[in-house]
Amino acid sequence: MKNFLLLAIACVGVTALFFIDAWLLKGVERKHQEDFLIMSETARIRLENSIQSRFNAVSALEALFIIHPRTKPEEFARFAQSLLEKNPPVRALQYADSQTQVTYVYPPKGNEITITKPMVLITDPKRGPFTRKAIETKKPSLQGPFSLRQGGIGVVVRTPIFDGDKFLGLAIGVYDLPALIKEAVGEERRAGIIMQLADLNDHVFSGPEQLSGMIYRQIVRVLDQTWVMTSMPMEAKKPPQLPRALTWIFGLAGLTAIIIAIRLSWRQTARLEQTVKMRTKELEEANLALARDLEEIQRMEKQLLHAHRMRSIGTLSGDIAHEFNNLLSIILGNTELALEDAPENMESRLFLQDVIAACARGKKVVQQIMRFSRKTPSGKTRLNVGPITTQALKLIRGTIGKGVEFRPRYSPGDGWILGDPQEIQQVVVQLITNSVQALGSAGGLVDVRIYTKELFTPLRVFGQDLPPGKYVCIEVQDNGHGIAPQAMERIFEPYFTTRGFGRNLGMGLSVVQGILLGHGGGIRIESEEGRGTRALCFFPAAEAVEQEEAANGDVIVGGTESILFVDDEESIARTNQIRLERLGYSVTEALDPAKALSMVEEDPLRFDLVITDLTMPGMKGDRLIRLIRKIRPDLKCILCSGYNDAVSDEAIEEIGASAWLSKPAKGLDLARIVRKTLDGLT
Repeated sequence: MKNFLLLAIACVGVTALFFIDAWLLKGVERKHQEDFLIMSETARIRLENSIQSRFNAVSALEALFIIHPRTKPEEFARFAQSLLEKNPPVRALQYADSQTQVTYVYPPKGNEITITKPMVLITDPKRGPFTRKAIETKKPSLQGPFSLRQGGIGVVVRTPIFDGDKFLGLAIGVYDLPALIKEAVGEERRAGIIMQLADLNDHVFSGPEQLSGMIYRQIVRVLDQTWVMTSMPMEAKKPPQLPRALTWIFGLAGLTAIIIAIRLSWRQTARLEQTVKMRTKELEEANLALARDLEEIQRMEKQLLHAHRMRSIGTLSGDIAHEFNNLLSIILGNTELALEDAPENMESRLFLQDVIAACARGKKVVQQIMRFSRKTPSGKTRLNVGPITTQALKLIRGTIGKGVEFRPRYSPGDGWILGDPQEIQQVVVQLITNSVQALGSAGGLVDVRIYTKELFTPLRVFGQDLPPGKYVCIEVQDNGHGIAPQAMERIFEPYFTTRGFGRNLGMGLSVVQGILLGHGGGIRIESEEGRGTRALCFFPAAEAVEQEEAANGDVIVGGTESILFVDDEESIARTNQIRLERLGYSVTEALDPAKALSMVEEDPLRFDLVITDLTMPGMKGDRLIRLIRKIRPDLKCILCSGYNDAVSDEAIEEIGASAWLSKPAKGLDLARIVRKTLDGLT
């Protein structure tokens, strides 16, 4: 069975690698196709614009005869020469009189046949229709491509010259078609596309006769004619092999590591089980009196194994939460920048505001994961137990049936204490979990209250008397089956449970009681069998923290100071650089803490403020601040991190940071903390 499971895991892993490889190939192919379409569109635009700009030479010749209808041959020659010098693709410039007879031609060389045998264009079978069209429409007419009398393939542009309604003649330009095309799209051919030009009758006059494979057809407008431009890639691009190879190498290596880890885990578990069985049998045979001790040892082993697993999960969840915080920082920063640039009446502003609100919700989720992933207490800070209790209720609601009803009763202003938020959450979760389990499958009511109680005389709690003073009380009451009197004496013993052997064994209320002692408080349990249980936890009260209000509402105050922003995530650094530069600051970004340190060493007076991330490869932000403060002790520094509980106020002061900024941060919060730090208000 185990071998079959390993085979199934291997098959799933290899199949996933095949899908990933196919996805990578498809992405590369799509990128190549997009690049090809962009190059083709660019080639068409350049072709149309370039040809049109060269046809302006004929327009200039038209303007000459409108201004000077009696232009002499030598004047025409000088003017035509200046136009030809600026327009290499022009083979010849001509003028036909009001009878459409070609009278002026420049240059003479190469156009001898046109000079010696002048023709009347309107009566010529080939040229007559295009000449009449130009005169009738009073617009330039294009003829060609065709073989020129001067030799080669070209096109002819005939522009009628009118003085009001009076027809004066024709301004004519003879163009070398291959030169026109080469001048317009030579760069695109070198960039990797093959181009074919044809008329609407599929007569190809430029490029290969046949194209196959991935082709792209476009309409090219040239004066009164329409051409068809067909393009194809010069050569098929091969997908990059290195990313594919790395995907397979790392994928197979990871899959192998997983299979090996599973096999080792099975072997270790089997050995552990065998050892436990042997030791148990030996102890039972040696002395039945040690059975109780053996049970406790087994429980401790299970608890230790559970602790190891939770530690591993905590480490993984912390790393994942940190990466999500960086992603949220990028999304929030760029969305706020887009919102600033969006006009007030744009409907998309609502969508951008929804993204910002979603980022705020995502930040709260990440904060919950961060608290779960912490391995050591973060230290005691001034906090309100109300939000922590609300959060605990949300966590527990998703794990219980519908038969349990929670009734929270507390106000946001109550519940300020000096404590460790992680330990406070552990207390609340333990008390509520006990009440839910006491209700059983039948369900019932769990009443949660938070209030401030002032003791004027000592109050008896478990193991001690609380001295008089002001306390915050967290009260959790259920209407379950209650606790029997004989069990009340043992509820604070480790691993004791009222729900039978093997169910919900753990440290339980003993841990809760230890946490309360560490906070200078105590716990009191009141229960009546058949009526329910009430748990009261007392914490010494602290003064409430006043919420700071911005002096000018949401007005963002900027400045002109010089700021060094350090973060190994390029997108985060770039986004915050734009944010601060829009406020008027001069911002320099550094993606490497070592580079940031060298900047300060080279010119200690260059920056007025340093903003650095805490978690970076090579050097953490707290060490960077310490080194910077050794170079310039008065340089203000702000420390940023997604680990919102990772640094206490005492630690920030010890590091030498002026302020702490939680990621992801809104632009308003960033602007305020920067301005307050620069003004010395932190």
